[in-house]
Amino acid sequence: MGGVLGLFSFSGSATRLQALAAVLTYFILVVAWAIAAREAPLHVHYLAPPLQLGAWALLATSARRLHHAGQSGRWAALTLVPLLGVLAGLVIALLPQRKLHLRPQNLARNIGYGAMIVMLIFAATRLWWTPFWIPSESMKPTLLEGDYVAVRHGNAAQRGDVVVFLHPATQAAIVKRVIAVAGDTVAVQAGQVVLNGAILAPLPQGEFAEVMAPKGPDQLRPRCREQVVGDGAMCSKTIATEVQPDGRSYPIANIEDGNAGDTFAQTTVPVGTLFVLGDNRDNSLDSRFAPAVGGLGFVPVQNVLGQVRRVIFSAEGAGLWQIWTWRAGRMWAKVQG
Repeated sequence: MGGVLGLFSFSGSATRLQALAAVLTYFILVVAWAIAAREAPLHVHYLAPPLQLGAWALLATSARRLHHAGQSGRWAALTLVPLLGVLAGLVIALLPQRKLHLRPQNLARNIGYGAMIVMLIFAATRLWWTPFWIPSESMKPTLLEGDYVAVRHGNAAQRGDVVVFLHPATQAAIVKRVIAVAGDTVAVQAGQVVLNGAILAPLPQGEFAEVMAPKGPDQLRPRCREQVVGDGAMCSKTIATEVQPDGRSYPIANIEDGNAGDTFAQTTVPVGTLFVLGDNRDNSLDSRFAPAVGGLGFVPVQNVLGQVRRVIFSAEGAGLWQIWTWRAGRMWAKVQG
């Protein structure tokens, strides 16, 4: 394969200059990503496709450079190591030229071409979505700690949408559900949302029970209705369905009555903002609380990164690589709401 696609091929060889160019290009893309993530997080997704393409080009060029140096291309996998990948690529690029290592392996070559096509398609789709890893249980039972979700880019948000947005004070990425939009009046009375004068009375749905244990990327333990629960014991919450005026419904959790968030004075949502809540109402710092006490207050619409549509993977462990902790039943599950 020649031309541009040849940059992503594992077949053949590469000169030292070509390998150095791949290393430099990838390094520039990583730096650009880091700067954009800090200065323009709402637009950082535009760098996702070129960053992924740069990573693949570095991997493939390093494999071809290893061939040129008389080594097996398998060592190119070192460029995938986080943080050290660029250094590994540089070391590979500087290897001295020796007898070419070009043993024909048609099966491996065909697999590589197939993977390359899949990667190119995947990189292109990242213009429309980005992954987000759920760190806490504030959206339980809709989202669990360790859910790896797909977020569709866009600022548009309607009542009932689950959205990822930048915290108004810290700029950290947060996930909550939109309950009210600009112009709505909203209040919370005895734990029930009152939207535009209508009470969104929860419909009881039983309990959500799980084993008490560290969960998700931060290995946090859940809060339980039973108050004190040891590891290995069952931890439960009361589950109900909340229904928006337009008929959209979603599950919410309740741990105990009489919490500080069970009361919120009626107010009108300001123009350009959203009122958001976590589905796990007793374990969520959201729009019911002011930023001064760790809450969110009203969230500017311009801070919204996108809507959560599906769970891609889910794992109770500290990392998705811990396959034995995957929740198989949540793979590609649609997010309710």
